[in-house]
Amino acid sequence: MLTHNDLVYEQLETLLHLLMEEAHMLLEQDAGPSVLGYRDDLEALVQAVGNFALRLDDAEQRWLNGDTSALVIHDLRAPLAGILGLSELLLNNADDILTPTQNRLLQHVNTAGYDLLEIVDDLFGR
Repeated sequence: MLTHNDLVYEQLETLLHLLMEEAHMLLEQDAGPSVLGYRDDLEALVQAVGNFALRLDDAEQRWLNGDTSALVIHDLRAPLAGILGLSELLLNNADDILTPTQNRLLQHVNTAGYDLLEIVDDLFGR
């Protein structure tokens, strides 16, 4: 029988996979207007999503070994802060630098980032 934490963790993994797919799709879309640095910001966002995925795997192992310390929570919240910060930065300039498809995907990434943060907080009882 699955525990509450198991179910929450499954939600976390499902949402992370969706987030990763959409972040990669952002990079695959047409470049749109040539604005200096936006591609670097998109690549940094994809990197932050990947970093979160790696930290989630590490946190799962630590969690299974009974480590519920604040460090585990920090290890998950730190890359989420990067995802949220980069996505909001890009969204603030989305009309100038992104195609409509990229804008929609980026809004999904931002929403998923906040959903992930809520799930992390729920999982670790914050």
